[in-house]
Amino acid sequence: MKKIFFVIVLKIFILNVVCYGSVISDIKSFSFPNKTGKEVLILISDKISTFDEVKDSIYDSLKGYNIYTYNFQGDTNLMKELPDIVSKIKPNVVVAIGVSVLENLVGKVDIPIVFTMVINYKKFNVEKYKNIAGVSLQVPVESVFFNLKTVYPNFRKVGVICSQDYYNSFILPFVDSVKLSLEVEIVPYIISSSKDYISSYNSLAKNVDVMWMVPDTSVLDKNSIIYFINESFKNSKPTVVYSEPFVEAGGFFSVSPNYSTIGSQVALMIRRIIEDNVSPNKLGIAPVVGTFTTINREMAKKLSIDENMLGIVDKVVK
Repeated sequence: MKKIFFVIVLKIFILNVVCYGSVISDIKSFSFPNKTGKEVLILISDKISTFDEVKDSIYDSLKGYNIYTYNFQGDTNLMKELPDIVSKIKPNVVVAIGVSVLENLVGKVDIPIVFTMVINYKKFNVEKYKNIAGVSLQVPVESVFFNLKTVYPNFRKVGVICSQDYYNSFILPFVDSVKLSLEVEIVPYIISSSKDYISSYNSLAKNVDVMWMVPDTSVLDKNSIIYFINESFKNSKPTVVYSEPFVEAGGFFSVSPNYSTIGSQVALMIRRIIEDNVSPNKLGIAPVVGTFTTINREMAKKLSIDENMLGIVDKVVK
């Protein structure tokens, strides 16, 4: 169990430090040199590899822009000073990558903000602010199960454990359309604490064809993840998880965002704001466009899936 958890942690939460573009060493004393009217300040909440992938894609998509990046590396105290810091620097657009940066800017600055890599952005009521646009990290529910059906078509009931808030915001709006278009019934098990996750799994898994793990951090912790993956693999229960490392650890299938595409989407929003003078709230919160699928070969074999079917998946592990 420890080995599996370390695999997950290493793949998701550890960043290889990459110097890409202009990196700020001291955010509190920084000012843009040679202003051109295309100043973009990218603020990253922590050292996470996928955050860097998004940032690199933004740089690639905005040639000719004056872009500087600062990674707070989890420094929550410094992030509390962000309203004053950003107001002093005065970029044309701030890019907020990660929840901690976003929560310290929402409603506190008037400068245009484009955010991404935030799971539950709705709790900040971002839609009510005229200066905020963003790209959601949530893969559309229809996309998740459409992709799953390409390799594992004969399922009808999908069990998901989550909080009421998560269900209402990210699942309930799509329940009817998924049932109508894909003939998939989503069966929720609503809990309010991670303490109830394991018992909920045991109750739900035996009554559904597939178990779906969603990134609801209010009820999902490391012990829940380990149990979910271990029990599903041991009992050959098909699972859909939200990140490739969980598939490497023993999950069956994942549909995750294409992080490079997210960066391109953010860059397009920046261009619209700066070059076309479009108000951020007119751009809204865009769904993620690109996805990346991963399947566990060993689990596929346990489920008697034809090896030739694996060729339509982006990546096969184990």
